[in-house]
Amino acid sequence: MEAAMGMFHTQVNATKMVFINHLGTSSSEDFSLHWWMDELDQDLVRLWDRQKNHVKNFRSCDQFINILLDGYVSAAFASSLGYANPDELLKALPELSADKLKSSIEELADRLCTFDSVSKLRKEESKLRDAMHENNLLFMQQAMVLRSFAYAMRVGDPGMVIVGLRYLTIWFQASSKHKYALETIRLTACLAKLWGPEMCKHWMHTCLINPSGKREGFMACDYLGEYIVREFQDLMHNTLNEKTSQFLQMVLAPLIMVFLNLRRQMMEACGYYRSTHSSSVTTFEDVRAAAIQIMKRKASQYRPNRADSKEVTDLHGAGLSEFYSLKPLTNWKKSFKEEHGVFESVRPKWRSGEAGASEVPDGTTGNDEIVTEGATPNDEMEFEELDVASTLDANADVWFENGFEALLNEM
Repeated sequence: MEAAMGMFHTQVNATKMVFINHLGTSSSEDFSLHWWMDELDQDLVRLWDRQKNHVKNFRSCDQFINILLDGYVSAAFASSLGYANPDELLKALPELSADKLKSSIEELADRLCTFDSVSKLRKEESKLRDAMHENNLLFMQQAMVLRSFAYAMRVGDPGMVIVGLRYLTIWFQASSKHKYALETIRLTACLAKLWGPEMCKHWMHTCLINPSGKREGFMACDYLGEYIVREFQDLMHNTLNEKTSQFLQMVLAPLIMVFLNLRRQMMEACGYYRSTHSSSVTTFEDVRAAAIQIMKRKASQYRPNRADSKEVTDLHGAGLSEFYSLKPLTNWKKSFKEEHGVFESVRPKWRSGEAGASEVPDGTTGNDEIVTEGATPNDEMEFEELDVASTLDANADVWFENGFEALLNEM
């Protein structure tokens, strides 16, 4: 049996990394999340736990990051078309030709999909640097990866989930989240090399679940688990004892999803809808306000030797640097050996004490069971060790770039 980490908790911890990376230390840091909270009247206490340095309300943090992402992308798009503010773009949008819109979208997509662009910019001389523009580009890239990963889970596309997971695998390597760094490498290696086609197919069929049957009602399995735990706790009696606990576990708990469907049917029959979440409101004004501020300061445009801004971490670049040192792979390989005792492929080599022995015994194929009957005492099977480090290193560019540009264009 293979244990696989949950995609929802992976998403939560990746969101935490991006939030910490762009949070800043005070509201005086331009375009930090602290600064944006003041500009958009957001409550930091509601979003972030300063003592634990942790996301307090994941849904609110995710929504806040997506509001800013819409503002940044809108500002970059309007600037590329030569407009001074987003309102001018909205007025002119019906008159713009499809070819002009397409070329601007493709140009922006290329810029956001070039994940080494900031690393190259930071190698320039200080007088040619523009830290504000670099931070702006990093935020768009990192927030877009999060959005694409969440979108892939929501629509039930495990292929897109795997693509997003490869980017998050890189991010975790240079972070303090060592368990996620190891587990993402393990899962990526298993899906790409270690598991057979049937095992990979099984994972892709079971990593997401759709309890509602809606078109965009897919979710990670551990997300559904969080819902069940919450409902289980709500059903817990205030005077819990042995009998009520047994009734809760054996009778009520298995009916949680039945209760959910009954509640939905009753609300639909009565024409009433009530959610456990606050009612959604339009984010248009917040997105517009963010875009206006960005375009006013020309943060989406490259301006050499601009006033210094504090650099944020390039999660992709830092992760790749750590990744190519092979330290994460060495640590994972060590943990794999400790867990399984050996580090071997599924196909053995045949080694015999006799010179000239064939790699596979006569009468067998690579998929046949090797029969050792009649073998001499010197004959033994040797399992071929997988050089996963070399395999991952050789295929890194293919893994971490293919498919994301097309994915971004579809968003």
